[in-house]
Amino acid sequence: MRQKLKKGLCIALALADWSASAQNKIMTERDLVRLSQENSILGKAYDAQAAGKAAALAMTREMYGARLNASASQLKSGESPLTEFQPTMTPVTEYSATVLQKMPYGISLEGGVFAGQSSALDRSFENATQVGAKLSLRIELLKNRFGSIDSAQIDAAESGRKRGEFERRIARKQHEINIRKVFWSLVANWQSIELSNKLQESATRQLKYAEDRRRIGAADIGEIARYKSQLQSRVGSVLLFEHEREVLWQTIQRQIRDFNPREYRLDGSFLDSSQRAITQCLQKVLATKTIDRDASLFDEVIDAYKAELTNEIKVTEQHGSPQLALFGVSQMSGSNNSYSAAFDHLVDKKQTSTVIGLELDIPLGSKATHTEQALIQAKRNEIEAQYEQLQSDLTASFQTMESNLLILQKGLRNQADTSTNLTISYRDTLKKFDQGRVPLSVVITEQDALFQSELQELTLRKQITHTLLDYFAVFSEFPCSWNQINSNPSSN
Repeated sequence: MRQKLKKGLCIALALADWSASAQNKIMTERDLVRLSQENSILGKAYDAQAAGKAAALAMTREMYGARLNASASQLKSGESPLTEFQPTMTPVTEYSATVLQKMPYGISLEGGVFAGQSSALDRSFENATQVGAKLSLRIELLKNRFGSIDSAQIDAAESGRKRGEFERRIARKQHEINIRKVFWSLVANWQSIELSNKLQESATRQLKYAEDRRRIGAADIGEIARYKSQLQSRVGSVLLFEHEREVLWQTIQRQIRDFNPREYRLDGSFLDSSQRAITQCLQKVLATKTIDRDASLFDEVIDAYKAELTNEIKVTEQHGSPQLALFGVSQMSGSNNSYSAAFDHLVDKKQTSTVIGLELDIPLGSKATHTEQALIQAKRNEIEAQYEQLQSDLTASFQTMESNLLILQKGLRNQADTSTNLTISYRDTLKKFDQGRVPLSVVITEQDALFQSELQELTLRKQITHTLLDYFAVFSEFPCSWNQINSNPSSN
């Protein structure tokens, strides 16, 4: 018995501690949205996906940046020559530095300087030195003519970056919507608990009244049992809603880092202003008769997908094409028996050499063509599936929203009328019971019917809120205050 009392005291203290800490902050919709933005567990994943697209663009652009290549080497050899006329060169020292610039026009330009010095092992000559500068140019004439592939690759990567940014914004908006739906589920749950607690208090008073009547012989044991059953039913309803509340808090904890539900509580102070904002948005949505594409980021993503597909196909279509390139190399050098003398010779004599040529590369057989077709089909299927799904979501969300909201509104009005009539009926039944004209079971049945009707009202209100939020998950830029909760400090 002592152990049970100790355990009960611990539970009571824990509940008291929770109740005290819960007085700290009143949870509002704006608070929850702010927390979800600042401490979102999924936020880093959204940012990482967008950063990956931006990195892909940076890597593509990097291909067309200038690159410096420098090298220095020295060779020493003690090998015998293969023939007596071929001296062994040792030591051999070489230096070079080149800058390569690949431009997105099918042109590559390379310029650099070089120096080298070598001697023969048999001392037939020593310190033969050459210094110079070289300039190379390569122009692609067929496959990448005028940089068609280069431009398509850059444009595809740019479209991917834009798409990644829009997708990040959409994902964050959908995350916000999910959090707000949980919030309004918590509001409906809180209202249900408030209603259940009132009915529990009423059932407790009714049981006490019946027990008092029992003492004077005006009530039998059956009436007492029915009142006890009614009270137990009300307690069960409260416990069920409290369990639902904990599940909802847990859902938030899984999405917001370091969220502690014991620091917050709900009350009804914001409900009137929020309901007005919701009603205004609802009326504005119902008045929208055509798809407002400016109100959604889906169109931007679809356009980015289409641009990406177009450019990816441009690149892929050239997979099996022949390549013809014109190249030229111009070199200026000077030579002597030392670096300074070789440089003087370079300046004074200006010895030059030039090479001009064509390079042709043609894939043979049908494998390249088959590969090209397979790549094009794979790209088309992958990207078209994505933007067709978005297009379907956009259209379906708009076409079904009006009918869904109208049905829910009609259901809410009907349920509100039902609750009004049941309230009148319940009050009349109570009078009849006090007059002894109806049994207790009729009173309990009437009260249960009213309770269920009021709960159904709360469910329908929550469903209207959720449905409207689902609409804003697609039409994220829809111009109404309750949708743009982040930019409208006056709305809760």
